[in-house]
Amino acid sequence: MDVLILAGFLGSGKTTLLLRLAHALTASGKLRLAIIENEIGETGIDNQTLESEGLPVREIFSGCICCSLRLDLIHTLMEIERQGHADLVIIEPSGVAGPQQVVDAIQGYGGTIHRRMAAVLVDPLRLSKLEDISLPFIAGSVNAADLVVLNKADAAGEELLEQTRKRLLALRPDCPLMAVSALNGANVETFFEWVEARLSGPGVQQDAPMESAAGAPHSNPLPGATARSAKAEIGFQEAREGASFACQLQEAMAALLERLRKDGCSMAGHVKAVARDPNGGFLLLSATDIDGPITAKGRLAREVKQATVTLNAIVFGLSGVQLAQHLEMFMQDAGG
Repeated sequence: MDVLILAGFLGSGKTTLLLRLAHALTASGKLRLAIIENEIGETGIDNQTLESEGLPVREIFSGCICCSLRLDLIHTLMEIERQGHADLVIIEPSGVAGPQQVVDAIQGYGGTIHRRMAAVLVDPLRLSKLEDISLPFIAGSVNAADLVVLNKADAAGEELLEQTRKRLLALRPDCPLMAVSALNGANVETFFEWVEARLSGPGVQQDAPMESAAGAPHSNPLPGATARSAKAEIGFQEAREGASFACQLQEAMAALLERLRKDGCSMAGHVKAVARDPNGGFLLLSATDIDGPITAKGRLAREVKQATVTLNAIVFGLSGVQLAQHLEMFMQDAGG
C-alpha cells in the first residue's frame, strides 16, 4: 500500500483539502482508500466530518501521533494492510505534528509501504503568528515536505502569497510550492495531479528515512500548545428550532473565544465544535484565531430536543486547567 502524509499547521485547512482529494481519488472506483485521523483531544471531530461524507476513517486521538500514540499508528496500519481494504492510506496528523514526526513514528513498521509522500499545508494569513511561536517547527515541517501547499490562496491575495513564497524559499531554497484554495476548489486539480503522479512513480526503500533539505532531524512537536476536549449530552424539555439552537452554539463559541483572549491566550491554534442531533443533523463550528471569524458547516434538524456536543481546542499561553475550565463554561452556554 501507499501512504500520503497530509500535514499542516493548526487551522491550515487539511480536512477540507482531504475531503476534496478523497472524493477525487475514489470517484472512478479503481482506488481503495483509508484515512487515519489524529486529534490531540480525547474525542475526535474531524473524523466525524469525514465519516459524514461516507469516507472510511480510523481514529487515533487523545495524544500526538508522533509520540505516545506511535504503537497505535503502527497497529492501525498493520490492520489496514492485513485486511487488504486500501491501496492508499492518508494520514492526517494533528496540527502540532509535522511530516518528519510521522515518518519517525512508522520507522520499523513490519508491513509493506510501496510509496510514501508528504504534503504540508501553510496558511499564508497565519504564517507570521506561527513563526513567532516556533520558527524551528515551521522550518522542520517545510524542509521535510515533498510539497508545500499554500492554502486559502483566494483569501490571501497575490501580494501576500508572493511574500509567503519568499519566506518559505528563505527557509528552503528548493522548496516545491503550490497555491490552492481548498474551500472554493481553485487549483486543487493541480494538487490531485501531483498526488496521482507520485502514486505512479517509483517506490521507496522500506524504512528509508525522510531526509530534510537541511539534513537535520525534527522530532519535537510544536512547543507551548495546550489541548483539551469536552463532550456533553444536551437536552431540552421542549423541542427547539434547529436554527435557534445553532445560533446559541455560535454565541457560545464567540463567548469562549472572548474569554480565552481575556485570560491571556496568545493564540488559538484551532477551536472546533460539532453538534449532532438524533435525526442526523450536524453543525460544525471552527475558529482559527481568537480574533477571527467563526465558520459554520452543516445543518441541524428542523427541531432539536437533544444533541451531542463535542469541543476540541488547541491554544497557546494557557494551562490545561485554565483551558478545561473554559471548555466547561462553553458547554454551560451551549445548554443554557
